[in-house]
Amino acid sequence: MNMCFPISPTGGLGKPGAPPARRRASRVNFLPLFLFFLAAAPRFVAGYCRPRQVAGRPPRRLSGARAMCNLEICMNPVLRTFLRAVLVLAPLVLSFPVPAPAADEQVREAVRRVLRENPELILDVLKENSELVLEIAQQGQTLRSRRTMRAQWETDLRTPKSPRLEGRALRGNPRAQVTIVAYSDYLCPYCRLAEENLQVLMRKYEGKVRLAFKALPNAKNALSVTVARYGLAAFNQEEDKAWRFHDALFAEAEKIEKNGDAVVKALAVKHGLDLKRLLADSASARTQERLAADEAEAEGFGIRGTPYFLVNDLLVRGAVPRDMFEEALQKALTLKDKQ
Repeated sequence: MNMCFPISPTGGLGKPGAPPARRRASRVNFLPLFLFFLAAAPRFVAGYCRPRQVAGRPPRRLSGARAMCNLEICMNPVLRTFLRAVLVLAPLVLSFPVPAPAADEQVREAVRRVLRENPELILDVLKENSELVLEIAQQGQTLRSRRTMRAQWETDLRTPKSPRLEGRALRGNPRAQVTIVAYSDYLCPYCRLAEENLQVLMRKYEGKVRLAFKALPNAKNALSVTVARYGLAAFNQEEDKAWRFHDALFAEAEKIEKNGDAVVKALAVKHGLDLKRLLADSASARTQERLAADEAEAEGFGIRGTPYFLVNDLLVRGAVPRDMFEEALQKALTLKDKQ
């Protein structure tokens, strides 16, 4: 069960019914730019490169022509790749002295053809800027996730959900406009991250939000199931103590995983719970039935892993960034205000 896991067609005004004015063809002349490049590049490279030091001789400064011949030895890789690309593309660009609109398309096609025939040019640039490429990819993934989640929220609104809250401890204002139901696992690292964001938002929107917690332990991890039983059974005692115990289970999850349920028992005592009663309640049939009922409810809502959060009727899937979680919360509040 449990898996921890974006005016007129001519651009001017004209008389009604009149044919669009024809623009005068302008020719593209790249020759001055290319000649400037050929003239300036040797001097630029001569100043940029450092000549090879020969023992017993004073340092020499390469002439422009010698520097051009020494590119492969001394030039920065990014500059070398750029210069190689320009030298390859420049003759092709100069071969298209045609009207500007057509020139744009033909130049683009020429660039495409060169890159298809020389894919190493792209690969060189990507390798030399791998960190930037990774950052761009991550931004793209985040934008796509946001678009997907927003689209899913529109579907969620067409399928209202009614989680069972009878007899369930609620954190926050009992009459709050928004109810967040957390389907989570105390030992899931992504759930711990989501819990931190949730606590920040609970404080920020105090009085407007209430929280119910439903444990979805990893059935393949016996310790995860044990901790879930302890967490649920704690609410048979004083709620304030149970919520503090709940927070501690998340905060000390790594210690629990390392040292077992002895850490859980120590935390129960630390936060004022009756340990003997907690052990008895955690092993009871009632606790087992409630865990099973919560799991069945989650499956009915299409929840297949942890963490998931039901924000009124909106599902927040996974440990999303805090601002994305807050967007769901604000949307739920806005919808409530419109009712």
